Amino acid sequence: MYNHKSFTSKVGGLKHNVNVFDLSDNGTEVVKTAPATTHHILLIDRSGSMSGVLDTLIDQVIEITSRLPKTDLLTVAWYSGVDQCRVAVSKAKLSEDLSVTLNDLRRTVGLTCFSTAVEMSVKEITSEVDQNAITLFTDGCPAVPWSESEELNRVVKSIESVGNTLMAFNCIGYGNYYNKQFLNDLSNKTQYGLVFHNSQIDQFLRSYEEILHGAEALIPAKIEISLDPGYIYDVIYVGNSVSTASFDVEGAYVLKHIDREGGKLFIVSETNPRFIDLDGEAYPRTTEKVAQSDKDDLFYAYSHYLYRHGRRMKALDVIVNNVRDKAIADKMINAFTAEEVSEVEEMGRLAISGSQNRHLDGKCPAGYLPAKDAFCIMDLFGLMMNSEDPVYYIPYSKNVESYKRIGRKTEDKDNRFTPVEGEVRAELKEFVWNKEHLNLSIRFDQKGTVKLNAKAAKRVNLPETYETKIYRTHTFIKDGSLNIRQAEFLIPLSLVSTTVPTREGTVRIASPALSTETIDGKEYGRWVWDLSKIPVINRQYVEDIGLDSIYDLVKKSTELEARQKVLGFRIKDLEDSMPSMKKTGTYTALTLDQIQVLEDHGIRKDGVYGGIENVKPSAEESDSYMTRTMTFYLSGFSSFPTVKDYVLMTEKKKNVNKSGQMLIDQDNSVFETVAKNSKNDKELLLALQKDLKSSKEELIKIRHKIGSVKMGKILNNDFFEGLDKDAKGNLVFEDEKITTIAPMVVRTDRTVEYI
Repeated sequence: MYNHKSFTSKVGGLKHNVNVFDLSDNGTEVVKTAPATTHHILLIDRSGSMSGVLDTLIDQVIEITSRLPKTDLLTVAWYSGVDQCRVAVSKAKLSEDLSVTLNDLRRTVGLTCFSTAVEMSVKEITSEVDQNAITLFTDGCPAVPWSESEELNRVVKSIESVGNTLMAFNCIGYGNYYNKQFLNDLSNKTQYGLVFHNSQIDQFLRSYEEILHGAEALIPAKIEISLDPGYIYDVIYVGNSVSTASFDVEGAYVLKHIDREGGKLFIVSETNPRFIDLDGEAYPRTTEKVAQSDKDDLFYAYSHYLYRHGRRMKALDVIVNNVRDKAIADKMINAFTAEEVSEVEEMGRLAISGSQNRHLDGKCPAGYLPAKDAFCIMDLFGLMMNSEDPVYYIPYSKNVESYKRIGRKTEDKDNRFTPVEGEVRAELKEFVWNKEHLNLSIRFDQKGTVKLNAKAAKRVNLPETYETKIYRTHTFIKDGSLNIRQAEFLIPLSLVSTTVPTREGTVRIASPALSTETIDGKEYGRWVWDLSKIPVINRQYVEDIGLDSIYDLVKKSTELEARQKVLGFRIKDLEDSMPSMKKTGTYTALTLDQIQVLEDHGIRKDGVYGGIENVKPSAEESDSYMTRTMTFYLSGFSSFPTVKDYVLMTEKKKNVNKSGQMLIDQDNSVFETVAKNSKNDKELLLALQKDLKSSKEELIKIRHKIGSVKMGKILNNDFFEGLDKDAKGNLVFEDEKITTIAPMVVRTDRTVEYI
C-alpha cells in the first residue's frame, strides 16, 4: 500500500479536503527504474508567415539531434496547408547525421492546417519504445476551408485514436498570432502535454530541451484510482521532474505515466470522501499530519494548473493565501498578453520544480492584494503623449532591430522613391488607436525624392529629381500584444526623474542616456528602452472605469471628431479664398500636364508618393489568425454627414439628423470661441488651424484612454455589466441621467486578420 495522509485547507475561501499518496513509498518495481525510451515526433510549421525565421528554427532542430538521449528516436515532419505535410526524418537515432535532410526544409511552402499533419504523425507512433510524444510547433492559426472548431475536432480525433500509446501532445507557439486556447485544448488531451510560448524564435531549443527532460523522467504506469461517487475531485500529481493535473474528475481516474522516482498524488475535493481506492486497495480517512513541504508542492502545482486551465482568480488566491508567494502574485495580477501569461506559467513550472524558485520576492503579508497599478506601457505612453515638450520615436534606429511588419505588405514593384539621408523622428503626439482592433500605432512621414523620366520632366518643365515624401506606420501594440520590443526615443530631460514612476509622475530611467542634445532650446536625452520589461497594461485599467465614464469619453471624442470636420471645411473655404495662405506641397501651382507626369510616377495630388505598381498578397495566399474587436459609438453617430449634406441642412433643405445637429453645434461653438474674436481672414485662418491642432491632440489623448480600456477588457476576457439590447439587437448603455445625447452602442466581434 502507498503511504497515505490527508489534511484540510481553505482554497478560494472554501474548505477543501486533500488526500496525499506517496507513490515513492510502496516498494513496487516502477519506483527508481531506468529511464524509459521515447519516440519524439516533431511537427514543423512551414507556412508563409515563417519566412525570415524558418532558417533559425531548422538550425535549432539540427542541434536537437545531437542532444537526443541515446535510446530515444526522433521523427521530424513538416506541414503547411491542407494535405501539405510530409515526414522528412522517421525514427532516427542519435548516431545519425540528419543535417542534409533537415536543410531541405528551409523554404516556406503555403498556409496552415494542423489536422492533416497530426493525422499523418500519429501513424508514426511505434511500439519499439516505451512511450511516444508529439510536439506541434506553429506561429499562427489554421487557415482551412472548414471552421476552426471543426479543425480542433479533427485534431482531437487523431489524438484520441491512439489512446494510451501517446504520452504527451505538446505545443510550442511562436509570436503573438497563434490561438493559445486552441493549443491548450490539444495539449490537455494528454496527461503530460505542455504548451510553451516563444516570443523569440531562438527560444525554441530551450522549450524542446524541457520536453526532452520531462520525457526522460517519465515511465509508463497504470495507477487506477476509484473515487467515492457523487462528488467532484481535482487530481494533481507532482514528481521530481514532471507534474500533471486533471479537474472535475468523477468516479474514476487512471494515471498513465509517473516520474520514475515516484512522486506524490494529491486528490482535492470540497467534501470529505468516505474512501479512495488505488490499484484495488481502499484507503479510509486518515488524520496523519502532512509535512508543510508536501503542502507547498501541492499548492504550487495546483495554482499552476488552475491558471493553465483558465481558472486564474482561484490560482491567484492559492498563490496569495496558501503559499504567499509575492513575486508570482504580482506577476499574475497584471498578466494580460500571451507573453505575460506565459511568463506566469514559466514561473509556476519553475516553482513546482524546486524551492529555490519560490518566494523570489519574499512572502505576501496577511491580507495582501497585489498592486493593480504596476507601471505599464500604457502608463508610459500616456506620460510621453502628455509631455509639455514633445517626445520623439526614432523609427529607423541602428541601435535596435529593424521594424517587422505583421500584416500583408503592399509592395511597389516599380518603386521610384529614394529616402533622403538623415534621422527620421516621429513625434509621439501622432499616436493612433485603431477604432476596432487593439492596435496602437504611430504615423510619420519620410522625406525623399522620385527620379522622373528625363524626357517627360523636360517636356513639362519639372525637375528630373522631384522632392516628395511617403507615409509610414509602425505599430507598437498589435491586437493587444507588444509588436515593437525595443525602441529608441528622444526624451526631454524635464520628463526624466529618478523617482519611482506613477501615472501622474515622471518617467523612471534606470540607465544613463546614450547621448544628449538640444532641440528647439530644450535639453533631450537619447534612450533605447526594452518595452518587454514592463507589462502592456495593468488591472487598474480594467477595474477603475465604469460605463458612465466610458460614455463621457466616447461623447467627448465624438464631439471632437465633429469639431475637426467643421474646422476642416472652414479652413478649406478660407484657403480657397486666400491663395497666398494655402498650404504648399500640393498640385495647386502645377499645370495639368505636370500633374499627369507626377501621377505617372506615383506622386499623388497631395504631393505624397503612393507607388506605381502596388501589389498585395490575396487572402488565399496568406496565413491568418482570429482576433477580438470592440467598438464604442453613440447611436446615430457612426458617421457624419458629408459637407454637401451639411450645407443643405444649414440651408434647411435637408432634415437635420443627430450627427448633423452635432456639426451645427460645433460650428456655432467655433464661431463663438474663435471666429467672432478674429479681426480679419488671415487671423481667423491661423486661429482655426491652431484650434484644429489642439482638437487633434485632445482626441489622441481620449482615444488612448478608450483604447486602454478596450485592451484591458478583451485581454482579461472581461465585459461590462448594465448593458441592454436595443430594437436592432445591439448592446447599448442607456441612462437618462447620463446618456443625454444618445445611447452608447458597445459592439464586439471576432475577425480574421491576414498575415
